[in-house]
Amino acid sequence: MTQGPTRDVVDSIGETKGAHRSSVNRRLRLEAQANVVRTRLARRVDALRSRARDLRDPSIEIARHPMTATIVCGVAALAIGASVGLATIRVSTRRERIRRAKWDAWVRIVAHPERVSPARSGFLSTTLKRGLTGVFVAALAAVTRHYVGKLLEDAHAVPESLPYLLTSPDPFPPPRRADGGSR
Repeated sequence: MTQGPTRDVVDSIGETKGAHRSSVNRRLRLEAQANVVRTRLARRVDALRSRARDLRDPSIEIARHPMTATIVCGVAALAIGASVGLATIRVSTRRERIRRAKWDAWVRIVAHPERVSPARSGFLSTTLKRGLTGVFVAALAAVTRHYVGKLLEDAHAVPESLPYLLTSPDPFPPPRRADGGSR
């Protein structure tokens, strides 16, 4: 662990003459320790950078965790297959469902004309309404997050009376009457 200048080199320079020898030795020891810490820190930073590069590359992560990648791909394929199957069934049985709903509506009208309810909206329109509502809420949340973030970052957004409110013993005194008395 002799990374700094040796004692012979320092003696030849003339820095270690007399009473300064112990402070120079201490300085050399500290420099050597600092060099060791710098070397370790540089190695760790390099290791973290290479790990960050590896994490951004999906092929390396798939090679590291093949079983997890297989499970995730299988679940995704199953979800997509189930969605396509459900949509196919819904489309293929649509005419039957519409015919049955119309028949049930006529039966209700004849049996109880006072209790006839409006027709239910279809699967596609309901899904579109819910999807558009979700998109609207997500956009509204993003805009709100943006403006609240700007408001919090803005140093002028703090009201001028805030320090008074935080330091006064009674920040909200009772209102005074015109004659000087309270309430």
